[in-house]
Amino acid sequence: MAGCVHNTDPRTQTTFYVVEPVIAPTVMVCVAGPASADVTSVAGGAFGVSAAVTVPVTGALGLAPSPSVVLPTTGGGPITRTAAKATIGSLASTGVLTVSTFGDAQVSHGRTTRSSATVDALNVAGRLSASTVTSRCTSNGDGSSGSTTLEGVTGIVTATVPAPNTVVQLPGVGSVTLNEQTVTSQPGANSAITVNALDVRIDPALLPGTSGQIIVGQSRCGALGPDVLTGAGAAGSGSGSQPLPRTGTNLVPPAAAGGALLLVGLGLVASARRRRSLAN
Repeated sequence: MAGCVHNTDPRTQTTFYVVEPVIAPTVMVCVAGPASADVTSVAGGAFGVSAAVTVPVTGALGLAPSPSVVLPTTGGGPITRTAAKATIGSLASTGVLTVSTFGDAQVSHGRTTRSSATVDALNVAGRLSASTVTSRCTSNGDGSSGSTTLEGVTGIVTATVPAPNTVVQLPGVGSVTLNEQTVTSQPGANSAITVNALDVRIDPALLPGTSGQIIVGQSRCGALGPDVLTGAGAAGSGSGSQPLPRTGTNLVPPAAAGGALLLVGLGLVASARRRRSLAN
């Protein structure tokens, strides 16, 4: 009997077929089943601004992440929230804040998460201002990436799209990390990234009686599953990023295998019919 035996590349989870010898006039078509390893769940979220600071007279002053969105592990969206403004005492203020997150629901290597956070009319202590601050991130089976865009900035010198983890001094306040990125990854398990458009650290030596941290525009993305960072296009997967060699006898891709079996079967059927015709 004709037969199809599947052989699975253990790294990419790509199924190939070995065409076994056909010894009877049987037509067979082999159909590939679903891959057993993909991006099985996603993670994502974003918020506009958060703060944990101490100020004179009032003392501790905090602001929970606002507005905030969180992506279900099954994906969905886009989930979007907007706030008209945010204030942190007299220390900082913003205009409109918009956050969004989205995740593909279909399980595949290319299953993608995208998140973003945009803050308008930012002002920090009268020393730093920006017309628009935006962070973005993306994660899928090939890894994670992120970026920050700053427009209309005064108080510091920066590019519109600063390099990741650029630290600048903010006179009279402290320091600011621009496009702050934290990436975690484990091939075959997960890839995740957190992007803070601005991370302001207040130095009490520069702003007496005041200390703490203000985060502006955070985006979070993640992809989880046995297929993460194991494909040929995976970023940062090292020497294992090239496709494994295919070995075996008559090893062919699924489409070619089906076509080969069909042609062989039809040929044998025709041959058998000719033999019966001659015998008669």
